[in-house]
Amino acid sequence: MQTLHKALIFAAVIFLCVPGTIHGFGINIASIPSLRSSPASVSKNPIFASSPLTPQRFPSLLPLRNSKDEQVPEASEETEASAESVEASEEQLDTDSKEFLQRKVEILQKELDETSAKLQDLEADAKSLEDLKARGILKLASAVELKETYIRLAADFENYRKRTASDLVRANDMATVNVVKELLVVLDTFERAGSAIKCETDREQSINNSYQAVNKELLKVLNKLNVEAIEPLGQEFDPNMHNAIQQLESKEYKENVVCQALQRGYKIGDRVVRPALVVVSSGPGPEESGEETSAPSEQSESSA
Repeated sequence: MQTLHKALIFAAVIFLCVPGTIHGFGINIASIPSLRSSPASVSKNPIFASSPLTPQRFPSLLPLRNSKDEQVPEASEETEASAESVEASEEQLDTDSKEFLQRKVEILQKELDETSAKLQDLEADAKSLEDLKARGILKLASAVELKETYIRLAADFENYRKRTASDLVRANDMATVNVVKELLVVLDTFERAGSAIKCETDREQSINNSYQAVNKELLKVLNKLNVEAIEPLGQEFDPNMHNAIQQLESKEYKENVVCQALQRGYKIGDRVVRPALVVVSSGPGPEESGEETSAPSEQSESSA
């Protein structure tokens, strides 16, 4: 009986000292008249004046736990929920505090500075791209200008090359013409000498043959230089190739036709080295002379 009485006393002490225990067992403190007194009266009780009672101090109370102890975790969960709500309220209060706002402003200012730095980097990159683009446009324009200059210089060089080649050909032709003119004087001398020689003896014939051999060698040299003789006799007078020194009546050649060749002319290709000295016929020619002879015969027949 005494043991049971002690156990009840210790149970009451635990209920009073541990707040969650009374709620865990569903005991309402207000329903106990002896516990509705002020805390001062409770603290004056020698039982409660001692240090807090815990199960570690009273191990003999541990076997007295029954199935109702399983409801204790629910009370602890409620306690944790209330603690979280209190912390949430404290956090809510902290967001409105001056320190929190100042910290928030510092964070936003830092983010703003970072964003400004990134924006400056992007602007620098954009400027560098614009500079590169401008340099690229300038280089492209310079390349186009250089290409046009190259094309113009290439055309000028090609024209210069053709002009130089043509000038070189003309210079060679002029040099050849000058040499041929000097040789033609010698050739004319051989021809006049050959036409003037009248061979009466074998010795004279031998000398004439020697002159003719030299004349042939000279003609071969002129042929190698592409020198061609102009044969004017019977050709229509051409002032570019013929040099007329006289005009005579001729029954053999028509009017404006070369009837005599006084000196042979020469040319190199289409270039005349020396025009031929000629006599040009003034007519009437063979046909006109025949008509004139037939006309008097007709007149004589009519008169008869």
